[in-house]
Amino acid sequence: MLFILAITVIFSSCIKEDLYTLEINHQPRQKDDGWATATPQSTGMNATELEKVYNLVFDENKYPSSRSLLIVRNGNLVSESYFRCESHLSVPENIQGITRGITSLLFGIALEKGYIEDIDQRLYRYIAEYFGSGEQKRSMNFHHVLTMQSGQKWNNDNDTPDFFNHKSYPSSLRVVLRKESVAEPGTLFNDSHGDAQLISGVISKTSGMSLEEFASVYLFEPLAINRFLWEIHPDGFNYGGFALYLTPRDLARIGLLLIREGKWQSEEIVPAKWIDESTTNKTGGEGGEFPAYGYFWHIDSARKGFYAKGRGGQFLYILPELNLAVVHTANPYSSENAGVSSGDFELLLDMIIDSIE
Repeated sequence: MLFILAITVIFSSCIKEDLYTLEINHQPRQKDDGWATATPQSTGMNATELEKVYNLVFDENKYPSSRSLLIVRNGNLVSESYFRCESHLSVPENIQGITRGITSLLFGIALEKGYIEDIDQRLYRYIAEYFGSGEQKRSMNFHHVLTMQSGQKWNNDNDTPDFFNHKSYPSSLRVVLRKESVAEPGTLFNDSHGDAQLISGVISKTSGMSLEEFASVYLFEPLAINRFLWEIHPDGFNYGGFALYLTPRDLARIGLLLIREGKWQSEEIVPAKWIDESTTNKTGGEGGEFPAYGYFWHIDSARKGFYAKGRGGQFLYILPELNLAVVHTANPYSSENAGVSSGDFELLLDMIIDSIE
């Protein structure tokens, strides 16, 4: 509670998104948190070209809600910048939809540890008490849900608020499973916080831990991530699709873990085979009917990478062949029109890629 109170106090000092108040500075901060730092030149990046990236993102008219930009190359933090408030370096913030990517990693760990048998198992086997009637709904398996093809009716803007109407909807899983089935599982892609909530529920039910506790034991503690917060429904299930709070540097640790195929200091934290499987396109590819998507990860075949993104302009982008991870955070409560769009971020990303010599 003291930690939560401290976060609230610090947040309150930065709630008002003023104009950029910090000078342009993208040198990695020297902190005793385990990060190895390096100059752009030593990792094969052109410092002059990288300077242009930060000059652009510091433009108040172009990136009015940006809060941080971090670049990790060859295992080193080569640049980081905080635009409005220095506390954005050390205070966990809501990473919104990037949470789904973390939930995917936790599912891979749960699968490896035997809490879940295999990806083709039906969810009904694990959380039958939350289902209503209907064979179509009961036929959904983990593959369907992790690719957001459960067939359940869900609109994030309209239906996610039901999670917070605790009087009318005391069970977060029933909020999802009592929605109408609008398609056969596996036939319709739908960006859904509801599907991620089902995964949270299954991991909690099978492990006997909340998703936050499971993450702490099997993912965050091994990575020395000790400042985080994960909002939880009164039914005891953390929100699997949003509301995980991490610092930008700790989010970058997740990026480095992915580049290293799940290994951290020679220990396998997430199975390499799961990272490979979950970041492989499962929905047909770009240019098709559905976006290219793995297991809660977006796939970018053109850049040979994958990423997770969240409302307002939260991005965690992984380009394994370039040994590159990029983190961008922004005001997580920006409206869709006021936040940093995918196009805005990709402009920065391509400039970063072009700076590699």
